[in-house]
Amino acid sequence: MARRNWLGGTGFILLLLLAAEAVEAKVHAYFGVSGGLSLSGRFADFKNQTCLNPTANGFDLWSHLIGSNDTPYERCGQVIDNYLFNGPDTDSGGAWGLKLGLFGDSLPHFGLEFYYFERYPDVKRQNVAAAGPRTTALFPILPFKGTIEMDIEAVRTLSIAGVFRPFATASKESLFSRIKPYFALGVGITTMHMKEIRAYDSTGALAGKSVDYSTGIGVGFPLYAGIDFALTDSIWLTTEYTFSQALGLNFDTLDSAGETLTHYTDHIFMVGIKFWLNGSL
Repeated sequence: MARRNWLGGTGFILLLLLAAEAVEAKVHAYFGVSGGLSLSGRFADFKNQTCLNPTANGFDLWSHLIGSNDTPYERCGQVIDNYLFNGPDTDSGGAWGLKLGLFGDSLPHFGLEFYYFERYPDVKRQNVAAAGPRTTALFPILPFKGTIEMDIEAVRTLSIAGVFRPFATASKESLFSRIKPYFALGVGITTMHMKEIRAYDSTGALAGKSVDYSTGIGVGFPLYAGIDFALTDSIWLTTEYTFSQALGLNFDTLDSAGETLTHYTDHIFMVGIKFWLNGSL
C-alpha cells in the first residue's frame, strides 16, 4: 500500500515545503484545494509487448529516469506487440486536487503552479476488438471480439505548470474587476493504479483477466484554464477545466507476457478555493 500511494504523499509534502518557503521569502503565494468530476476518459493504443532481443544495445531513457531497472526494455533492440486494441472510454468519477502558486511583482501576469490531482474513473463493460500474434492471460484467444471492464483504483498526477493571468491584480472596485481568468500548461508524472481488467467473450462468459494489481507510470501533460473570483484580498473562489493526457503509461505486471502500455486522456471539471498566504498581487 505504501508503494501504491508514493506519488500522493510526495506531492503533499512538496506542496507544504514550498508553501512554507514562500511565506518565509515574502513572495506572493497561494494554496488551493478543489473537487469535482473526471469526465470522458479514454484509452488509446492499449498494447502488450515482449522484448525479443534483451541483449541488444537499445536504451529506454524514460525507464531509466524512473528507476525501473528490472524492465527488459532498457536493453532491447526488438520489441513485438503481443496484442493491440483501442478504447475503452471511462465512466465519470470523482476528482480532487491541491495546488501551490507562486507569483512575483516583477512579472505579475506569469507564475508557477505546483499541481497535484487525483481522479477515480472506472470502466463498465464495453465492446473491444483485440488482435495480435501472442495470447496472454487477459486474451487467451486472439483475435478477440467481446467486452472488457476495468477496476481502476485511482489516476494521480503531480505537475509543475506555467500560468498566465491576463488581469493579475484583484480589485474590489466592481464585481467585474474581481473576476480573474487564467490559463496554464504543465508537465509532470501520472500514475494509474489498475486493480484488475476482465475480458468477456461474445456469449458473456469470462474469457480472461489480468494477473496482478499494477501501477502504470507515464509522462503527464495537464492543460487547464479557469476563472478566479476574489471574495477578499486573500480568499479567492475558483472554477477550472483541465484536459489531462498521460503518455506511455507502462504497467510491468498487469498481464502474463511482457509489459503493457497505453495512453490515457480525460477531462476534469473542479471548483475550489484559494488562500493567498501573504497577500495577493
